[in-house]
Amino acid sequence: MTGNYINTSNYFVTNTASVYYNGSFAYTIDSMKFYGVESEFNWAPLEKLTVFGNYSYLKNTYSKDASLPYAVLLELPPRNKGKLSIRYALPAKIRLLSDIKFIGRRGTEGGYVLDRYALADISLEKSIAGKMMLSVFMNNATGMDYQQVYGYPAPGKTFGIRLQVNSTSNPFAK
Repeated sequence: MTGNYINTSNYFVTNTASVYYNGSFAYTIDSMKFYGVESEFNWAPLEKLTVFGNYSYLKNTYSKDASLPYAVLLELPPRNKGKLSIRYALPAKIRLLSDIKFIGRRGTEGGYVLDRYALADISLEKSIAGKMMLSVFMNNATGMDYQQVYGYPAPGKTFGIRLQVNSTSNPFAK
C-alpha cells in the first residue's frame, strides 16, 4: 500500500475541444494538492491460478479562480477506481483471462457528471510454437452503457480475435 501527497503551485492545465467548448485552452491554478492511497495484491492460490488487482483513492483540492467560466473548470478524476484480474492455465497451452474494472463517479467543478461503471472482460489465449499468441476476447461482456469521455458513449459488447507474432530479434527486448 502506498500513500501520496503532492502540493504544488502554478499547476498548469491544458484542455482541448469537447462537446462543451470548441477550442483549446490552457490556464494555471495557483495552488493544487493531490492526496490518496494506492494498493495492489498478487495471489496464486493454486499452481494454475493467479488473482491480482489494485485499488486507488485519489482526492484533490485547489484554489478556485472565480473568473473561469464553468465549462473550462478542471475535470476531476474518479476518487475510486480498481481492477480485479484472474488468470487460469488450461490444458494445451490455453489460458483463461478475466478482468473486472470499476471507475467511480467523475465530474467537473462546472457540474458535469459521468456516473460510475464497472466492466467485465474475458478472453482465451493460446500459445502457438512459442512465438505466436492467438486470442479470442469479449470486452464489456455485460454490455454496460457508459462514457469514458463526456458526450461520447463507449462501445457495448465487443468481440474480437487477435494474433500476436513475437520475433526473437526484437531490439527492444534487450
